[in-house]
Amino acid sequence: MFECESTRVRWDCRRAPRRGFTLIELLVVVTIIAMLLAVLMPSLSRAREQAKAVKCLAHLRELGHGMLIYYNEWGNYPAHQWRLPDRIQLSGYMNAEE
Repeated sequence: MFECESTRVRWDCRRAPRRGFTLIELLVVVTIIAMLLAVLMPSLSRAREQAKAVKCLAHLRELGHGMLIYYNEWGNYPAHQWRLPDRIQLSGYMNAEE
């Protein structure tokens, strides 16, 4: 050790300067990343919703194609495999006069 410019403080002048981030630099980088994520997240969620809608429409189209193929093959649409319970009355919904 020897004295550098200052006579009061002894420094090791031969030591290389430290390489690394200061706390302020690290906080600035984290803040920038957080701001970028805040900007990107709404657009990503919108894209996810649009992808779900496209997938749903594709499934509906496939169901329609399947029913069309069934109709072309058998001459009628597929019958349902379930029965409504007897206590449910649908007559008011089927006839417009009632």
